[in-house]
Amino acid sequence: MVASRAYLERLNQFAAEHSLYVISDEVYEKLLYDGQQHTRFAALPGAKQRTLFVNSFSKTYAMTGWRLGYLAAPAAVINQALKASQFSITNVAPFVQEAAAFALGSTEVDTLVAQMIARYAHRRERILQIYREFGATPIRLVVPQGAFYVFIDIRALGRPSLAVAEQLLDECSVAIVPGSVYGACGEGFLRMTFAASDEDVESGFRAILDWAARQVPVSE
Repeated sequence: MVASRAYLERLNQFAAEHSLYVISDEVYEKLLYDGQQHTRFAALPGAKQRTLFVNSFSKTYAMTGWRLGYLAAPAAVINQALKASQFSITNVAPFVQEAAAFALGSTEVDTLVAQMIARYAHRRERILQIYREFGATPIRLVVPQGAFYVFIDIRALGRPSLAVAEQLLDECSVAIVPGSVYGACGEGFLRMTFAASDEDVESGFRAILDWAARQVPVSE
């Protein structure tokens, strides 16, 4: 889901009233669909002074294995963060820094990023199409507004998400993340990525639907 500006404005007001910092993780800021707009939290009125802006090169620039990200925050926060980081992160390799700087300033990279997002959008639409065409199924989809995941609602099955994930792995050779790893509110869901080949995404999703169709949902 993509947080609306109105929602973030309410959060900003709440943070101001209670003198709270807001950690704003915006690593998926570029990966949006259906005309969704990203709102940078620190850009809201008065929010910059209490925003800890976290970002990464892993998603937009597909530099996952390079383990590079950054924090922008008020000086008082940065000074404390440096005390913690300097004893665990000694340095980012120079070639990684150069690659990151190039990515941020290259129109060629911007073009490639747009092409990558278009591929994600195509896979997302293909998943939704397969779901619509499949027919009766006890599972439901939360249509993704951003990133490259589908949150699958399996609450009708009446089983823990970890148990369902283990069954899908054992019986269908499909690896999927149980929603329970995201806390109590994630229970009853599965997270499926579409940051894979078109073929793997389609075959994996069809396997999930076929498996779910053979299950007996709990009675409401």
